[in-house]
Amino acid sequence: EQEIETSLLTPIRKAAELRAAGIKAQRGILLHGPYGTGKSLVAYLAAQESLKNERTFVMCNMGMLGIAVHVSRFLQPSTLFIEDMDDFHSSYRGMSEIRNLLSGVENKVGFDTVTILTTNFLEKVIEADRSLMRPERIDALIEIRAPSQGVVGKILQFAGNGWVKEGDDWDHIAQLMAESNTTPAIIIEIMNRAKIAAINKEAGE
Repeated sequence: EQEIETSLLTPIRKAAELRAAGIKAQRGILLHGPYGTGKSLVAYLAAQESLKNERTFVMCNMGMLGIAVHVSRFLQPSTLFIEDMDDFHSSYRGMSEIRNLLSGVENKVGFDTVTILTTNFLEKVIEADRSLMRPERIDALIEIRAPSQGVVGKILQFAGNGWVKEGDDWDHIAQLMAESNTTPAIIIEIMNRAKIAAINKEAGE
């Protein structure tokens, strides 16, 4: 949470202050972790903060990268979100296009664009181009992990709102889910299926 706040949200919220402190507005952040851990949810949060701070939010996949880069620069200040950057084959230029986006010659003029990339396969990205991992290309590498027991408990409360009986003890379930690295997407689906089963049982009665 602190990494997201410092490396992603603060540059979106405080771009003018960072420039005054000698920090360039253009930054690259790579979110990595397993499927369903919440990388896209971070994008939603970044989109909300961008709009609050009068920044254009552009979302794309690798196949749309070239167009999205031009749009985000034309409408700067902006936040550019690139989902599944490891999908190199959907763009004929692939990694070189991302490298130029983050630190190419034309970037020396200075764009006010915060670029957020995601991958489920960090090792695949590093294997394709290790040079991407240096600052001024990827300034922050943030792992979005499976949730801890405390966070699992909060997700269960959120997903079970109105369905969980008051006084029920969910700590043991939260502990088991955390120990098995259950992702938020799976936790919510488990709760949804429990609700469906309950509704089906009520309908049968």
